[in-house]
Amino acid sequence: MAVPHERQVRPGGGQIRPTVTVDGLVCATWSKRNRGRAVALTRFGELTDDVLAGIAAEEADIARFLGTGPAGSS
Repeated sequence: MAVPHERQVRPGGGQIRPTVTVDGLVCATWSKRNRGRAVALTRFGELTDDVLAGIAAEEADIARFLGTGPAGSS
């Protein structure tokens, strides 16, 4: 993790935010949106199309596991 982003990952009070890693390095934090049916990213820089596709696939897998479906579905 780059030092400039440490406070975004560890804001204090023992809290550690969920992260996205690429090749062992933190490249973003994420949080749930839309009642857990979507993921919002806080990027630390540009992410490649491959990384974004991987994030979308993980989001779909988590939604499927939780039974929530993709955002906007009923």
